[in-house]
Amino acid sequence: MKLIVSLFLMIVLVTGCQSFGESIKGADDLSTNGYDIIDFDKVKIHSAFDAKITHSDDYGVATTVNENLVEYLIVEKNNDTLTIGLKPTFSFTNQHLECVIAMPNLKKIDVSGASTVECLGFESIEEDTLEVKLSGASKLTGTFKSDTMTIKSSGASKTTLSGQADTIKVKASGASTVNVLELEAQKADIDISGASHVNTYTTEQLIIDASGASKVSYKGTPAIQQDTSGASSVKNINE
Repeated sequence: MKLIVSLFLMIVLVTGCQSFGESIKGADDLSTNGYDIIDFDKVKIHSAFDAKITHSDDYGVATTVNENLVEYLIVEKNNDTLTIGLKPTFSFTNQHLECVIAMPNLKKIDVSGASTVECLGFESIEEDTLEVKLSGASKLTGTFKSDTMTIKSSGASKTTLSGQADTIKVKASGASTVNVLELEAQKADIDISGASHVNTYTTEQLIIDASGASKVSYKGTPAIQQDTSGASSVKNINE
């Protein structure tokens, strides 16, 4: 009896290990699907998606992926957050992953897993707060107007934003890059470590906590409060 139970457990364990992490190759044929999802102001993109988020009075969500990967898609809304990605228990090759999102307001964007996101048309919409989070080798571009903007970047991610903000708070780690030279902020609070690099445009007050081999480059003539350690550096790049 013990032998039977042991064999059964071994079979279950081996089968589970084979299915978890199974590699699936994307087919050449593509499938485009629309989704009737509304009332969200936060977006989470993962799994190496190429996403375009556009400001609109109406909501819209559509994906274009390899035909055989449709069954592995995650497109769902939880409270006020729209999530798009692939099921995490598989690996994929030759994948074509695109999504297009239209929405009236954007208050939070979370990008991971080597995804690329472009935000369009939000420069005329003023939000009280905007929260940006990037990890992995993800990329984000966009123009925004916000009272308070929070940017958290890690891994080898790259954030490039323009626009206006009263206050920006940046936390960068790993080998990430945050370029907000075209985003005019009255106050900026920069917490940077590792080999990260932050470029900022600040007019009134700039607070910097830098460590490791990190670099902060800034333009403007703000009052500066800085605490640096290791091989970190702070440089004024006014022309």
